[in-house]
Amino acid sequence: MVPSEATADLYDRYGGMLYGVALRILGEPADAADVLQQVWLQWWRTRDLFNPKRGTPAAWLVTMVRSRALDRRRSLNSRRRAESSMPAPVPRPSQDPVQRLDDVQRHARVRRALEEIDPRWREVLELAFFEGMTQSEVAAHTRYPLGTVKTWCRRGLLALRERLAGEAAS
Repeated sequence: MVPSEATADLYDRYGGMLYGVALRILGEPADAADVLQQVWLQWWRTRDLFNPKRGTPAAWLVTMVRSRALDRRRSLNSRRRAESSMPAPVPRPSQDPVQRLDDVQRHARVRRALEEIDPRWREVLELAFFEGMTQSEVAAHTRYPLGTVKTWCRRGLLALRERLAGEAAS
């Protein structure tokens, strides 16, 4: 059997099971799919190292998936701990009282404008701008599709711009 045919056969036979192992360890479908892709690439690059006397291809693949998924989970947990332990950046208040008053008023205008837009748009904007999440992280956190998050961010920003411009003109 040609190596690519053998890999396709292994993928057909064990792909679902391997994905299930990764998903059980990671809990997130996107993370499990990433791990699975890495494992298939690793399989392709190192397939010549496989020794049938040491075990079955399925056992080797499961071991690779388990190892990669655990590494990924440890990495994600470590990143989350590091991010949560970092203090939120606090903007340095201006020393000029007039500037401070202007900052407070601007903040209040933005908050009012946020309250007026669609709650779904507000949610993704708050996660992105106030929580510092990327759009991908917002999608994972809210379980909305990434394309939806991107659209809602854009619509929310346009709605905010419109409301703030209307307020400035008043």
